[in-house]
Amino acid sequence: MKTLTLIFLIVLPLNLLAQSSSLLGKKIQELEFKSVLNYADTSAKLSDFNSKVVLLDFWATWCSPCITSMAHLEDLQTQFKDDLLVMTVTDEDKARIQKFLSKRKTQLPITIDTERKLNNLFPHRTIPHTVVIDKDGIVKVVSSPKEVSSEVIEKIIKGEEVTLPEKKDILKFDYSKPLALDDEFSIYHAITPYKQGVAGMSNVTGGNGEFKNRRILATNVPPTKLFEIAYQWHSTIRMEFEVKNAEKLEWNKHNAVCFDLIVPESLSEQKFEIMQKQLDIAFPYKASIEKREKVVKVLKVIEGRRFDLPDTELTEQSGSEDGQGLFMKNAQIKLVTSFLERQLRIPVVDETGLSGNYNFEIPWYNEAPEQIHEELEKLGLELLDAQREIKVFVISDK
Repeated sequence: MKTLTLIFLIVLPLNLLAQSSSLLGKKIQELEFKSVLNYADTSAKLSDFNSKVVLLDFWATWCSPCITSMAHLEDLQTQFKDDLLVMTVTDEDKARIQKFLSKRKTQLPITIDTERKLNNLFPHRTIPHTVVIDKDGIVKVVSSPKEVSSEVIEKIIKGEEVTLPEKKDILKFDYSKPLALDDEFSIYHAITPYKQGVAGMSNVTGGNGEFKNRRILATNVPPTKLFEIAYQWHSTIRMEFEVKNAEKLEWNKHNAVCFDLIVPESLSEQKFEIMQKQLDIAFPYKASIEKREKVVKVLKVIEGRRFDLPDTELTEQSGSEDGQGLFMKNAQIKLVTSFLERQLRIPVVDETGLSGNYNFEIPWYNEAPEQIHEELEKLGLELLDAQREIKVFVISDK
C-alpha cells in the first residue's frame, strides 16, 4: 500500500517576484496630466504646481475603498488649500467618470489615464495607491490614502522628513508555484503570515497547470475567508461571529494569512474536507451552518407587472460581475440576488418565482447605491424589507 506523506508547514519565507522598485527619495522630472476633469484647465503639468506638495491618488469607480477615501482626501485639500494639490488618477474612460461626477460631487480634479502612462510611471497592483511629491519634485510617500494624515502633509509642506512604510506591490507573482515548497510531496499544506505586496486573492480550481482541480490557494486573507472557502460558503453577509475577541477575525496585516493546499488526484474531491481539518488544527475556531431569523431584503416581481426579460435560448453562460454591475448571459435569478446581497451588504431572498435563464444587464454605481431600485424597476422587479428564516454561517470559539 502506498504511503501518503503529509507536510504541514507554518513558514515565513515566500518567493517574491518582480517587486516594484522604490521611488522614495527620487526626483520626478516632469509629469503631464492630460484630459483633466473637474478642474479649471483640461490639462496640467507637475511644474505648474512647483509651489505646492502634490498628492497623486490612483483609484477607480468600482473600488469601494477608493470612494470611501475620497472624503479624507477632500479634507486634506481643504485644510491645506494653499500648499497642497490633490490630483486623482483613473484609467477609466471619460464617460464613466462624468457619470460618477453626476452622482458623487467632489472638489478634486480627476486625470483620465486610459493609456496608463501615469500608472506605469508609478507601478502598483492594488488601489487605492497614493504618491506624495514635495515642492522640489521628490517622492516622499508611497502608501494608501488612509495612511496619509494631515500631520504627514504638514511635515512635507515644512520640508521635514516623514517615515511612513512604503507600499510595495508585487507586480509579478507566480501563483502557479507552491507558496513555500518546491520538493516532491503527496499532500502539501502551508500557512504563512501576511506577505507585503502580494494581492489578496483566492482560487479553489488549481488553475490549468499541474495542480488543476487539486489545489486551494489564498493569499493575504483574514482567517474568516479560509473558513468560507473550506465550507464552500459564498455569502459573507450571512455570517455571524460568536467569539470573545472579534478583532482577531478582522482584516489587517497582523491577522491576514496565506494558505496553500495541494492534494493528489485520488483526493481531489476531498480537498475541502482536508482543508477543514487543517483549519481545525491551525485556528481556535469552529464553524457551523444554522437557520436563524434575520432582517433581509426580498426580491419580488412588482405587483401588476411582468418580469421584462424573455427566457434566453443560449446554451452557455457568460458575462461578468464587478463594481460596475452585473452583466450576464443565460443566467438564473439567483445570480442577481447574490450580486445584490454583496453590493447592499444585507441578505437578499428570492421570492420572484422566476425559474428561467435570462440575459441580465444591471449597472451598479458606488457613488449612488440607491439607484439600484431604478435599475430593478426597469426589469419589473423590486426590493422590499422583510424578516425571514435563513441559513447563516456561524464561526465561534472552540
